[in-house]
Amino acid sequence: MLKLLDQHETPQITTTSRTHQIVICHALLEGFEQEASRKRPFLAGSAKTEATQHGSLLVTSCMLAYTRDFMLPRFDEICTAVLALTENPRPLIRLEVVRLVPRLARRCPGVFGRRYLDRSLAFLIQSAATPSPVRVGVVDIRPSAYTAIGQLILAMTDTKSGLVIGGQSLPTVKIIERDGSRGGFTVELSKSGIIYDKLGEIFSLVKMGLQSGAENEILSPALKCAANLVQALNDMALPYISDLINDIFRAGLTHDLISALHAIAQFVPEQQSNIENRLLQETSLIVGPKQRCCCFGCMDISEY
Repeated sequence: MLKLLDQHETPQITTTSRTHQIVICHALLEGFEQEASRKRPFLAGSAKTEATQHGSLLVTSCMLAYTRDFMLPRFDEICTAVLALTENPRPLIRLEVVRLVPRLARRCPGVFGRRYLDRSLAFLIQSAATPSPVRVGVVDIRPSAYTAIGQLILAMTDTKSGLVIGGQSLPTVKIIERDGSRGGFTVELSKSGIIYDKLGEIFSLVKMGLQSGAENEILSPALKCAANLVQALNDMALPYISDLINDIFRAGLTHDLISALHAIAQFVPEQQSNIENRLLQETSLIVGPKQRCCCFGCMDISEY
């Protein structure tokens, strides 16, 4: 088990280790569902329960990374158990769920897109948009949520077609778990993809992050999210590219800004000349003879 937790060593898959992994899978599900039978599952949760759930999430992440396809037979159970913790009041638990969602999507994009994408994306957007209470010791989930949104969209890229699963304006099949005692699933046909329907909301969220200020810890994840979105969506991002570039330049000159602009120029080549011209103009303003503020956010390129 310790080998699974070692980030620098990939464990050998032997008969013995497979047996151990089966035991671990059952232990993980028991850890996730430890409070499922209680009428008020989270309010009465103890520190021990929180530690068990947190440990289960961490081990699940390691197993997804190092056991190849071993988790696939239990993929639905693991996804259901993980997403059941999205409403947990403990920020530390929700933080690990945020980090785990893109990894689950990357393991099996097709199944994840049909069954869990809608709920997962809504959870990440809500987590990125909701400020954490200003108290000592409170975990701020928003930076990780911004990063996870970009990683999730990127993970939903189909390896064969290169298109984003759920990112088209075409009818899309969704499998939804039934509520109540009946259980099971219902199949629905939506008019367009889940990601396609939320693109406006996602890019508005990125805009808010880019306008948060150079000292805000959300800025860097927002830039990385923007780069991942453009890489995954390509031409689908065109309606938002112009405003996105303006917001990126206003954020201030950083390594993450250069990386985001590089991604846009690489995956949307039509914008390369525009980006190069903007960079040239902004750089000339910074190193020119005029004594001006070197922060891109203080400059209006339309004045020059």
